[in-house]
Amino acid sequence: MAIRNVNEMGMCYMLRKLFMVLSLTVLFLANISVVNAANWQWVRSNNKVTMTMDMNSISKNNDIYTVWVQLKYVYLNKYVNNKRIDHTTEEWKYLKGSSGYMVSVARVLAYGEGELLYDRTYNTDPKDVVPGSFGETILNKILQQHTVKDMSGVY
Repeated sequence: MAIRNVNEMGMCYMLRKLFMVLSLTVLFLANISVVNAANWQWVRSNNKVTMTMDMNSISKNNDIYTVWVQLKYVYLNKYVNNKRIDHTTEEWKYLKGSSGYMVSVARVLAYGEGELLYDRTYNTDPKDVVPGSFGETILNKILQQHTVKDMSGVY
């Protein structure tokens, strides 16, 4: 009888220990996802689209700025598998050319009806940033944030 009680106590101890380890693991993973969470900020809107950018995604590598941009369409007449695209999340790259900054779209993820409809990678030639465009507004926000980072030395 005493052996059975010792085994039951050992089993309870092991289950409590397992529960504690699993709880700590879940807590740790939840904190990681919060730290890496996107920080979407409104950029501009018009009667066709609202643009936001992920301030946490801005990076600079070899004088090329990269940022993730989200376009939410009022109505876009583009369909994939009979599902209308309602927004895209796009990776934009800015580089300084001889006549100013240029931009290219490197990747587009299109969403509709709550699901990913396509994920495409592009290798397009960069185009001049048009003054007064959404692209110029994004560039100015990137340069503003990186000026602060350059002054503080924190990236």
